[in-house]
Amino acid sequence: MAQHLLGERHDVAEAGQVLSLVKQARAEFPQGSVAILVRARTHLIEIAVQLKQAGLRFQAVEIESLNRRTVIQDLLALARALSHPGDRIAWLAVLRAPYCGLTLADLHALVRDSDSRTVIDLLGDAQCRARLSEEGQMRIERAGSVLETALCQQARRSLRSSVEGAWIALGGPACMPDRTGLEDAESFFRLLEALGKEGDSLDIASLKQQVEKLFATPDVLADASLQLMTIHKAKGLEFDTVILPGLSRVPSQDDSQLLHWLEYGDEFGQKLVLAPISAQGEESAAASYLRRLEKIKRRLEDGRLLYVAVTRAKQRLHLLGHIETRDAEDELAEPPQDSLLAHLYPHAIDREALLARPPGVLPSARRSNSSGHPRGSAGPARGRPRLAEGWQLPEPPASIQACSTAPVATDQEDVITFDWAGETARYVGTVVHRLLQHIGAMGLERLEQPGDIPELERIGHNLLKQMAVPEDRLEVAFSDVCKALQATLADERGRWILSGTHSDAGCELALSSRVDERVEHIVIDRTFVDEEGMRWIIDYKASTHKGGSLDEFLDREQERYCEQLERYANVMARMGRHPIRLGLYFPLLNGWREWAYAMD
Repeated sequence: MAQHLLGERHDVAEAGQVLSLVKQARAEFPQGSVAILVRARTHLIEIAVQLKQAGLRFQAVEIESLNRRTVIQDLLALARALSHPGDRIAWLAVLRAPYCGLTLADLHALVRDSDSRTVIDLLGDAQCRARLSEEGQMRIERAGSVLETALCQQARRSLRSSVEGAWIALGGPACMPDRTGLEDAESFFRLLEALGKEGDSLDIASLKQQVEKLFATPDVLADASLQLMTIHKAKGLEFDTVILPGLSRVPSQDDSQLLHWLEYGDEFGQKLVLAPISAQGEESAAASYLRRLEKIKRRLEDGRLLYVAVTRAKQRLHLLGHIETRDAEDELAEPPQDSLLAHLYPHAIDREALLARPPGVLPSARRSNSSGHPRGSAGPARGRPRLAEGWQLPEPPASIQACSTAPVATDQEDVITFDWAGETARYVGTVVHRLLQHIGAMGLERLEQPGDIPELERIGHNLLKQMAVPEDRLEVAFSDVCKALQATLADERGRWILSGTHSDAGCELALSSRVDERVEHIVIDRTFVDEEGMRWIIDYKASTHKGGSLDEFLDREQERYCEQLERYANVMARMGRHPIRLGLYFPLLNGWREWAYAMD
C-alpha cells in the first residue's frame, strides 16, 4: 500500500498523480488490470479529462453524465433553438458550436445593438451579415439556410427528425473525433423520439431532466485493462492495481429533513419513532437523537465501503487525498470527519512523511480554488475545434442496386417509381407551404418589386436542393413549385387568401389544446378574420390530378381532410366568438373547397 497525500485539496494535481500511477502500473504489469475507484462519480471528472488528454483509453460505465459531453450540450442548444426562435442564448450557442464555428468577435458583431430582434432574423438581414468577417459570412451562408429550413419544418416533423436532420446537414457528425460521440448523439436522438411526435412542442425542462439521467456511452475502443467506477460498482471484482483518489472529500450534505423517523422491531413487533418537524433555529430532542443515530449508521457504512475498496487490489493499492498542516504548528490537521480518509487516520497514515513534505509544493489555498485553477479562472484554456472554412456536406453514396437473376415484375417497378414520385411530391408540398407562409406573413401587397417573384423561385430551388431531391427529379419538382406559386398569385382567390388586409391573421399557426385528458398540437396553414367577421381556417394541398373528373377529386379530398380541419376549428372556436368556415386550397389545380363549421 502506498499513500500519496497532498497538503491541500487540488483536483488537477491529484488527477495528475493518478495519471502517473496508471502509467507506472502499466510499466510494472503490462498485462495487468488497473481500476480507479471513487466514492462519487463527480470525483472522476478531472481524472477522465487528463486520461483522455494523455491518449489513455478506459472503460467507464455509468460514470460520465451525458450532459457533460460537448456533443450533447451542442445538441441541446440546437433543440432549444429550433423549438423557440427567441431563445437567444441557444441560438448563439448553435452559431458558436463546431459545426457553425463563428468566432466570438463575429457573434458580437452580429447581435450588437439588436436586443429586440431574434438571432434568426439577424441572420437573414444582409446588413447584419455584412458586419461579420469574410470567413464568418461564408460560415453563415452555409449554416443559415440549413437552420432556416429546419425552423420552418419544425412544426411538420418529429422532434428527432428535425434536430437530427439539422445536425447532420450542419456537419455535426464530421465534428466527432470517434464513434463514441456518434453513439452519444444517438442516445440523445432516441430521447427526443420518446419525448415527442410530429408537431409536438419541446418541453425544455423535461428534456434537461431526462438528459441528466443518461450516462455517456463507454469508449467502444477501450479494453478492460483500465476501468473507472464507483466503489459500489466494484463489489465482487478484483484488479492488479487499485487507485483510490479523493479520500479526503466528503459527500454532499442533505438538506434538513422535514421529518425524522426510525423503524425497529422487538418481541412486541415493529415499532416506529417519529420526530416532529424542527422550528426555525431549534431542534427537538427526538429529532436530535435520530439524527445522531443516522450519522453513526453513515460512518459504519463508510467503513464497510472503504473495506470493499481496499480489498479489490491484488498487487498494488494507492491511496490519494489531502491532509493539511496546521499553520505555524508542527502537526497535521485531522481529515474531515465524514471522509473515508478519516477511517485511516492516524493509524494507516505515515505522519513523518507528511510532515517532511517540502513547503510550497502546491499553490496556496488562498490563491487557488478546490479545483486547482487560479481563482476567477475556468481552468486551462483549450482550443475549440470547428469545421474547416468552406466545408461542405459530402455527397451521399451511390444507391445500392439489388442484383437478382429472377425477372422483376412490371407492377413492382411501378411501385418503386410511384414511391419516388410521392416523396418528391411531398418535398414540393413542403416548399410550396414555406413560400406561401412567407408571402402570407408579410402580406401579398408587399410583393412590389419586379424581382420579388424570381427571388422567391430561387429560394424554392435552394430549398429543394437542401432536401436532397434526386437530381433527375429536381427540375420537375422546381417546375411544380414555380407553377404553384405563379398560379396562386394569378388566382383571385389565392390573392385573397394571402392578402395582408385581413385581421387577426396567422401563417403556420401552431396551437395546443387539451382534448380528452391529453394535449393535442396542431399547425394551421393560414387563418384570418375577413371584413365580414368570418374566421377562415385554410389548409394548402399541393396535390396534382390526372384523368377523371377534377370536381370529383376535389370532393374526395374534402371528405378526406374534413375531420382534420374540424379538429383545427374545435381549437380555434375556444379562442374567439367568430363564426368559422373551413377551406382547402389547391395551388397546382386552381381548386377550392369550403364549408361551414357547426359550432356547439
